[in-house]
Amino acid sequence: MSDAGASDSAGAAAGLAFICGTCGKRYAAEGDCPACPGSALLDLRRPDVQELLKDIDDRARRSRDQRWLWVGVAVAVLIIGFLNLQPFWQLVRRSTITLMALAAAGIQRLLMKLFPARRISPR
Repeated sequence: MSDAGASDSAGAAAGLAFICGTCGKRYAAEGDCPACPGSALLDLRRPDVQELLKDIDDRARRSRDQRWLWVGVAVAVLIIGFLNLQPFWQLVRRSTITLMALAAAGIQRLLMKLFPARRISPR
């Protein structure tokens, strides 16, 4: 068995032409995935299957990005809210929303780097 991160040529060379769309594990023979009950193995040699796997990866990436965005917003709201309690920050209260947005974007980027999306499509 090969991992989902293996390249398409490496999988084909090893004779692993079938992939599970749920877990991303590759197999040599078609049928059902032994690890995922009810999940049929997909033929990697078909272009429509490769497009389907890319679409699954894109949706997973967008979902992960959205989740980390909301985590970033929550953390930014807490940080900026705490900083606004201090007398020094009373001068910059007008820019609170801008600061929260910048902090949320920075936190989201950091979390996306630390926790990359799982890929199952061959690339």
